[in-house]
Amino acid sequence: MLGTLNQPGLNIWKQNTLLLSALTIPEADKAGADLDGLAKRIVADSQQQTSEAASRGTEIHIGCERILKGEDWDRDDEQLCAVNDWAQAN
Repeated sequence: MLGTLNQPGLNIWKQNTLLLSALTIPEADKAGADLDGLAKRIVADSQQQTSEAASRGTEIHIGCERILKGEDWDRDDEQLCAVNDWAQAN
C-alpha cells in the first residue's frame, strides 16, 4: 500500500542521490564518454544506491518489529541497539 502513496521526502532523496551520482563520477570516466552511455551509468549507480538503502530500510523495519515483539534481533547492529534502548526506556 505504501508503494502507491506519494512520498515527497523519498522522491527528493532519490533526486539528490541521482545528482550526487552524476557529480561524483570520476573525471577520467567522463572524458570522451558519450552522453547516453554516461547518463546510463549515472542512473545505474543511483539505482544501486537506492536499492541498497531500501534493503537496509527493510532490515531495520524487521529488526524493530522483532524488538517490539520480544523476538531475537541482530544485537551487533548499532541502529537496532539504539531502537532497543529507546524501547526499553519507553
